[in-house]
Amino acid sequence: MRVDSPKQRQIKSPAEFRPATLADLHIIAGWILTRRDCELWAGPRIPYPLDVDLLPADIDLFGADSTAMVAGNRLLAFGQVIDVSGSRAHLARIIVAPFLRGRGHGKSLVSELMARARRRGCHCITLYVDHHNQAALSMYAGLGFKQAQHPPDEQASPESLFMSCLCTTTSVHTR
Repeated sequence: MRVDSPKQRQIKSPAEFRPATLADLHIIAGWILTRRDCELWAGPRIPYPLDVDLLPADIDLFGADSTAMVAGNRLLAFGQVIDVSGSRAHLARIIVAPFLRGRGHGKSLVSELMARARRRGCHCITLYVDHHNQAALSMYAGLGFKQAQHPPDEQASPESLFMSCLCTTTSVHTR
């Protein structure tokens, strides 16, 4: 397990968004330390331990809008926007570097992913979140998400809540 020193934890550059790369997946695999971490990040269908050679296909790295949030050359967070239908986008595999959680990076990433979905004409954005993750639940609620009934054709983990947000010009609050 790699432990970052306090000096490495300092983020000196402003965060930017770019398409995710294979190298990003190698870093993310280092953040996923347990089977439960894997399920929380990628859902129950992705096998643990992660096989970084199979992972790009397993998560459709290049078919989805896979986004890396970076500062300089340092990966801060990762997430995907998956087009479910012409009017619905689904946010998936959202993860923030463990040593940076609680600093607003998740909110910045999710706001960016929501903006990308809206630019593509989506009117509804959905996601799954672990019902024990109070910090994420609060963040999503602050961004306009509400608990909803998951679609009958989607398999959900019993630990997950399905949330949705109707996209309007005022539904995304960024600061």
